[in-house]
Amino acid sequence: MDTELNIMMHHPADYTISIKREVIEGELVFVARVAELPDLEDYGSDYREAYELICETIELSQAAFIQQDNIFPMPQKYTQAKPQAAQLDYALT
Repeated sequence: MDTELNIMMHHPADYTISIKREVIEGELVFVARVAELPDLEDYGSDYREAYELICETIELSQAAFIQQDNIFPMPQKYTQAKPQAAQLDYALT
């Protein structure tokens, strides 16, 4: 029985990308990470460079997975849920 893979490339911006400044080996850099793809990480000298590099890495990774007939992780889906108030308990002494 032949099975057909449903191949769908997702835009990198569909993924949860975070970028923050960090000191790596004594150098201040911007580090880009992807929540759904914890093995991916890119570094840039500024925010834009880090974002562009991680987007390119996502695209290349998707293409490699598809070429090898592997399933690439899907982007997280967020739903509009009612905000819940955070409960903070303070101990007064």
